[in-house]
Amino acid sequence: RNTVYGAPVYVEKFLYFLQGDYDSKKVTLYRYMPEKILEKVVQLNMEDVNLYNLIIMILGSKACL
Repeated sequence: RNTVYGAPVYVEKFLYFLQGDYDSKKVTLYRYMPEKILEKVVQLNMEDVNLYNLIIMILGSKACL
């Protein structure tokens, strides 16, 4: 409840996706390899992020916000 997910981005065998949790006021970037790995890359407070233009960008072989 009160959680939204951004479209996944595929980079070198991993899917990256954003989770916005309005109850905890956190935005989290996850890295996922299906059926193997789910790890938190970074978690930010919603107060510190402009949610309007938040996207995943690819820099080389890394995903970032």
